[in-house]
Parts: sequence; structure tokens; C-alpha cells
Amino acid sequence: MTSPSILRNVPRRALAALAALALAASGCGDAAPDTTTGRRVALEVRVVGAPKTFVTKQGWEVSLTKALIATGPLYFFDGETLFAGATARARPPSVDPLAWLLGERVAHAHPGHYVAGAARGELLPASSVDLLAADTPLGEGRGLSGLVRSATMSFASPPSGALAGELGGHVIVLEGTAKKGGEARAFRAEVDAADLLDASGRLQIEGCPFKEVDLQSDGRVTLSVQVAAWFAEVELELVPPGPASKLADVPRAELVRSIKGADRYRFAFEPKPK
Repeated sequence: MTSPSILRNVPRRALAALAALALAASGCGDAAPDTTTGRRVALEVRVVGAPKTFVTKQGWEVSLTKALIATGPLYFFDGETLFAGATARARPPSVDPLAWLLGERVAHAHPGHYVAGAARGELLPASSVDLLAADTPLGEGRGLSGLVRSATMSFASPPSGALAGELGGHVIVLEGTAKKGGEARAFRAEVDAADLLDASGRLQIEGCPFKEVDLQSDGRVTLSVQVAAWFAEVELELVPPGPASKLADVPRAELVRSIKGADRYRFAFEPKPK
């Protein structure tokens, strides 16, 4: 059964379609593929490990010892991101059943605004991930064949999955040290749900880049979280020296602002080997 924390991230008008799509995915009422709805495909979703050590723009060498994140549902769309070099164009409403489920967004196609377009895939279960691990499975998603160019990243609160206890109710927990010249700083950063809510009060980030692909087969979707980029503007010199302490207000605000950047979450697809 789908949990309430997951349903919070699904548009209300899509909830009525959950049962119908579940039946379709199980084979009930299966229809032959066609160019209107596309073919169903299976999507194995995994998180690629992030570097443990990196150097910031300010010259701090950061070594992470912990980087945990509570992930929520992930959605994949055919709309261009704002990083694609072209303004997204409004598309006519889709009749794809998956697009109906996820809620196609075409109402706000103003210049410079992201337009998701037709929905192409989803992974609904929430989880928790160690971003420093080499490779972590998130689960088995589902989708429809067609062009994919963008994604929605979401978070879960409270956390679930194997690392929920370590997260302790936070959405993201980071620990590590930063060195520059003869200075050293130890830090812990805790990011909560309230920090990451979008303008609509949802725990999600829209318009994340998905390496453009014409999805035509089962395969693997990889998510690469740009943890090093999270620290790009963080003023680590404001962290007091000595034992590890929580980030003070200024560097923490800079970190949260960067975490909310859509280009910090990059998706790609690899077809299943034949």
C-alpha cells in the first residue's frame, strides 16, 4: 500500500488513477502498445556514489565522513530543463495514463519557466541513501516509452528505509572536515523538511536534468547527487574551530540554498543489456 508520506507528493487529481495504473502494471486490462500511450517499460533506479573528498571554490579541501539523504518519489518527464539551452515549450495535454497519474503541467509556460510536459516514468517508494556508497539501489520504477529530458527529485519526511534511524528525523545529514592552509574545521549539517519545501509546500525539486534519451526498453535510471556542488558557496571559515559543531546560520543557509538547485540532481538512462 502506498504510504501517506508518498501521497503528499502526488497531485490530488492523480490519486484517483493510482489503482487503475496498478492494475494495468499487473497485466489486468493490458492493451497492445500504440503511439498514443507508449509501451510500458521497467526502470531499475539506483544512486551513484558521490566523491568523499573535493575542493571548494574558496579553496577548502572537504572530506566527508557522512552524507545521508531521505529520498521520496522520483518522476521523469519529456519537458526540457532550464539548463538545456532552450526555453521549454508548452505542449498539448497528454492522454498518457502515466501523465494523468503524475499530473502533466502545461499551465505556466511563461518564458524562462520549466514546463514538465508529458510524464514518462516514476519511482514511488521512499528510501534513505548513503551518498558516499559506491552504488545504491532505490527500487523498481515503471514508465512509458518516449522522450525523457527532465525529472523531479523529492525528499521524504519522516525518513524511511535502512538509514532512517541515522537520519534521526532529518532529510539530509552531512559530517566531515574542511582544511585550508593551516586551518581545519569539523562540521555537522542537518537539513530538515522545512528547509526544502518549494513554493507550493512540497518536498520536491522540479526541472532536474535527465540526459536526453528516447526511452524504448527496460533499463536502469541512475541518479547522481552533486554533493560537492552543495558546498560551492558555503563559507566554511565561519565554522568555529575545534570539535565538530553544527553549521552556523550563514553557512547553513548557503548550503540549503545550493541543495535546492535543480542541477544538483542529474539523471541518466542505460538500456538493459540484451
